[in-house]
Amino acid sequence: MATVVKAAFGTTVLSEYTQPDIEQTGHDMEEADEVDCAATRVILDSLVTKSLESDSKKRRRKECLKKVEELFRIWAQEAMKLPPASCHIFVFGSVRLNLELEDGDIDLLCSAPIMHDVGREIFFSSFPAIIEEHMAPEQIHTVTEAIVPVIKMSWRGIQVDLAFAPLDLPDPTQIENEDFMMAYDDRTHHSSAGVRNGETVVKSIPNMTVFWGVARAIKWWATRRNIYGNMYGYLGGGTTAIMVARECQKAPLRGISKIIQNFFDFYSKHLRDLHNAPASGRYVISVQPDAAKNFAPGKQESLLIVNPVYPFTNNARNVQGPTLRHMSEEFERARKILAENDLTKAETWEKLVTPVDFFKEHESFLEVTILADTNTKFGYWNGYCNSRIRMLAQILEDDLKNKLTVTLNPIEYNPSQEWIDKNKLVSDVCQTSFGTGGEEVITLGTSDSEDGEEEDEESAENGARNGAPTHNAPATPKSKKDAAPQQLEPTLPEKPTAGVHYIGLNWICTDRSNISLDSSVARFRGILKASREGMYGPIVRVVRKVALDKTIGSRPNDPKNSIFVDAVTDAERMGLKITLKKDDKVIFTRSSDAHWWLTGFKLGMYSKPEELTMDVEITTFDKELKAVLKTSIETVGYTIGEPGPNTISFTFQKPYSHQPRFDPRMTSIIAETEIVCKELVASYLSLKLQSND
Repeated sequence: MATVVKAAFGTTVLSEYTQPDIEQTGHDMEEADEVDCAATRVILDSLVTKSLESDSKKRRRKECLKKVEELFRIWAQEAMKLPPASCHIFVFGSVRLNLELEDGDIDLLCSAPIMHDVGREIFFSSFPAIIEEHMAPEQIHTVTEAIVPVIKMSWRGIQVDLAFAPLDLPDPTQIENEDFMMAYDDRTHHSSAGVRNGETVVKSIPNMTVFWGVARAIKWWATRRNIYGNMYGYLGGGTTAIMVARECQKAPLRGISKIIQNFFDFYSKHLRDLHNAPASGRYVISVQPDAAKNFAPGKQESLLIVNPVYPFTNNARNVQGPTLRHMSEEFERARKILAENDLTKAETWEKLVTPVDFFKEHESFLEVTILADTNTKFGYWNGYCNSRIRMLAQILEDDLKNKLTVTLNPIEYNPSQEWIDKNKLVSDVCQTSFGTGGEEVITLGTSDSEDGEEEDEESAENGARNGAPTHNAPATPKSKKDAAPQQLEPTLPEKPTAGVHYIGLNWICTDRSNISLDSSVARFRGILKASREGMYGPIVRVVRKVALDKTIGSRPNDPKNSIFVDAVTDAERMGLKITLKKDDKVIFTRSSDAHWWLTGFKLGMYSKPEELTMDVEITTFDKELKAVLKTSIETVGYTIGEPGPNTISFTFQKPYSHQPRFDPRMTSIIAETEIVCKELVASYLSLKLQSND
């Protein structure tokens, strides 16, 4: 039975699972041999610990959950006058299983005893306003057309998806009772499926500690290798959980290392078979036998990772030809690494999760840009387009079979205004041939379809897969001379919000002089419904290379944070002042009226970290930045002073992040390091050089 935590006002939040003690994880295996145990400890150090969420993110996430819970109480009790004991919030997904990564989202299900359709309409029309008023999220919008309607919001960098189910649950654990749930309609089953599937998967796992270690390692691997993102056609949280749980069921007494090996051995072959012979290679993978009996796959579905409870949906239904091939290649790469290397060596596991350098692996790209004039409109339009961009990858391979293959990058980039201006996204040029000149460009405006004239999403998607043109796609020009320029909206807003995706083009043919992407892009355009006012794109361009310069920054070994960044202008530099103290005695003070960063050094002085403190002052160029900076630093745990209108101050004394020096396993290394440092200081002092003060 699920663990529950009851709040004072009656709502209920299903708690997340407690993270296993990493020190004990390697010993929690009944039949693991010495190699398995040794390899498991290396995995925990090399993969699992690096995938853990930061302390600051955990604090923000818990604060976010607390705020949403409180606002749901306000909505349920004060606005709707509902009995508090029957209103609940359920946490599910990665947070529920303690598998969240640093950039992961929170999945929540709100339930209240309201009439089905009326209740949904009331919730999605009224609750977002309460959130906006009390939480001031950076972005919030509703997606009511989906099979599972949700409120999507971003609050202080945390993405939250709020679903709703009109359930009358005096006891929240009744949501796991399938007989009880059969009284509700299919829409309610779909909305509550995330909670029910998660609890069923957990109950099917023979060793939760082993599952946690394997699932975290696999999720971290998939993220680093650019094959994580369900809406893009790759692995998702639910898919990964079921795949790992099934391998744990097959070998219930094995350790983390062995289960990971089994995972890649089995799925590398399975994906290869699906790619080579889709019809004969597919079969249902689930943690419950009933799922295989009750699930009827669609013609276009290849990888079948089926949820264990009604309505038995396929978690991997978005996996298509290009993403299936890419996943197959990555699974085979992982299998070979583990088969050919020493599993007890950290180098083996570090090689396994080496980040993909996407922009060096391809010689040209299709660049897809989505824009809107407000954050809220962007959230809706960008999410809608992103959930369909995998179809563009499929269309390209269908249309240019034997000429190219494509690789969809599941990372979204958020460009600066400078990047938008620099790339001249407002253009009436339509060039889709591959000549020998500079950069070839395709521009694509908003859809021409009228409201009420679009195909439904499923038929449009099937049409795109089968090669049939959709009815609202523009006619393909007969020749280059006949191609009329496709114009965007007359003007873009002065400062639009934008998102960019890249599809890598892997050329098979050498002669590209007669290759055109006109019809492929037009068919993708036909799948998208007409954009609303203030929403622009998609703008599609062929680019030969993506330069990671000052407008596209990349953090080393962190592909999920390869984001667009601007260099700081002189006007945006901040006033900085630092005073370093040792045992409350001032060592030095450094200050600057305007700078990007500030540092200082005191040569010839040996100190331990606990002996040092630093007083910091930061003067921002406006009050808005000051407020954001103040909130961010307070969230970490520091007390903020405000000595001036745009100035904050704090003392760096106690670190709130993980400190390796406190790890018992590092004691001997730290002791050796201290000896070396003291010897270096003594050598420096013996030189009797002039002070650097």
